[in-house]
This record gives sequence, structure tokens and C-alpha cells, in this order.
Amino acid sequence: MMEDNSTSEKSEPEDPKKKLDQLLKSAEEKGIRVSEVGRKLTEEGQIMSDVAGATRQVIKHAIFVPDIENSISYWEAANHQADSFLARVNKNSIPSLVSGTSTATISSTTIAYSRDVYLDVPEDNRSVLSAAIINLSNVVTRSSREEEVIALMKSLGLDSAQKGKKSPLEQFQTAHESFSKPVIESNPIITSLIPMRESIRLTIDYLLRRRPKQEITKREWDKIISIGSQLSYSTISQQQIQSWAGIWLGELKYSLSPAKEEDISRDEWTKRITKSTLFLKSFLSGIDLTKLR
Repeated sequence: MMEDNSTSEKSEPEDPKKKLDQLLKSAEEKGIRVSEVGRKLTEEGQIMSDVAGATRQVIKHAIFVPDIENSISYWEAANHQADSFLARVNKNSIPSLVSGTSTATISSTTIAYSRDVYLDVPEDNRSVLSAAIINLSNVVTRSSREEEVIALMKSLGLDSAQKGKKSPLEQFQTAHESFSKPVIESNPIITSLIPMRESIRLTIDYLLRRRPKQEITKREWDKIISIGSQLSYSTISQQQIQSWAGIWLGELKYSLSPAKEEDISRDEWTKRITKSTLFLKSFLSGIDLTKLR
């Protein structure tokens, strides 16, 4: 009786070297992903610690702390986000940590660039306070990296624009280019602050269109709350979403729309650009790409 080769033949054993190579390739790719998460964790954790520590050194020597109630509110939110993150560390927790820390850093930016912080401080303590403020300013600047916001904007599709108009990303880059390479006698309001304002406005309009549920939102506050409620990561708290709305309405909307004849110092320009960049970093870090329609 002839043997049926189709049923009796055994499959060739898998090449051990090939199998090992496949496992190594998979481990290599996963290792890169793990290291990326680890780097982000280390970076944001250090930023949070640095900004908090530098701010503590300032308020230690200051008699008057500008905007202290907002600082308390924002840092309460940051502590809450950190507690949530530490209780359940995972990749989806990172956006909430980034968002919370960036929001809190905005309040420290106000302290770093306000002359009011020197009010009632004895002359003997002013040099120590001055050094603490310079350190805080440097830490805040490091945490508001332009390239991080650019990457976030590209990932969310904010680098595209309607025909004949600039995209949110282009407006953002215009604002920073004018800031980093100012032209003599140019107006920072027209060349930088207004483009930054338009970048944020266009970003809000874009995210409103990408909501799964198109609910009516007439007020600026309601627009931010709706975006946060529908598009943010599940780890983003309602307190954080309200902070976004509060920062846009209370901190940025009007400071980026001053009268064109207003005299803006370099320090004030730096403060407004830094706050705007941190706001976009906080806001966009909290948006879950998978929820956009």
C-alpha cells in the first residue's frame, strides 16, 4: 500500500536561529518603545520637581506672591495628577502628568517674570531672591520647549490649513521665529503675540470640529470644556480641563490681544510667549488622538 505523503510528511522544524532572530527583533522594537516611555517619565518628573523646588525658593524670600490663589489651584491639580499617576503608572498616565505639570508651570512663569515679587523684601534678602528668580526663569524656559509643541501639533493634524490661510502650526512657528530673531523696531504684538493668539484660536476651532458629538458651545469656556470632555485621555481630570479654560480666558486671551501701541518689554514678551507655549503643551498633551473623529 502506497503511503500518502500529504498526510505522513512532517513539517520542517523551525530554524532555531530564525526564531531567535524574530524574538530579538521584537524585543529590540519593544525596548525602544519602553525607553521612550522611560525618558518621558524621567523628563517630566524632573521638570515637575525642578519647577516646584525653584518656585519654593522664590516664595521663601518673597513677601508678596503674585496670583497666589491661581498658583494654589494649579499646583493642587498637579499634585492630584501626580498622585493618580503614582497610584497607577501606565503609558496613558503620561499625558495627564505632562498636562498637569505644564499647567502648573504657567503659574510659576508669572512669578518668575513679575517685579511685584520683590515687594516688601528687605534689601539684604534681595540678592538671594534675585538668584532664585533667575533659576526659576531658567527652569521654566527649559520646560516650555518649542519642539515638543510642534511635535504634538503635527501628531494631531494641526499642520494643515485651509487654502490661502496659515495653519495653527505655521502661526505658532511665526510667533517663535519673531521672538527668537526679533527685527529692530518691529512690533512684538503684531509679529509674535497676535500669531500666537491665532495659533491657539485655530487650534480650538480645529478640535471643536473633530469632536465626535457636535454640541453647541457659544462661550469660550464651554468650548474648552467640551473639547476636554470629549477628546481628552481618561486620566485627565475635570479640574485639569477647567484649568485649560481658565488659563485661556484669564491668562492668555487678552494678554495676546493688547493694543498695538502698547509698549512690550523683552521680559513681558518672554513671559507671554512662554505661557502660551506651556498652555499648548498642556492642552495638546491631554488630547487622545484615537478620540478624534
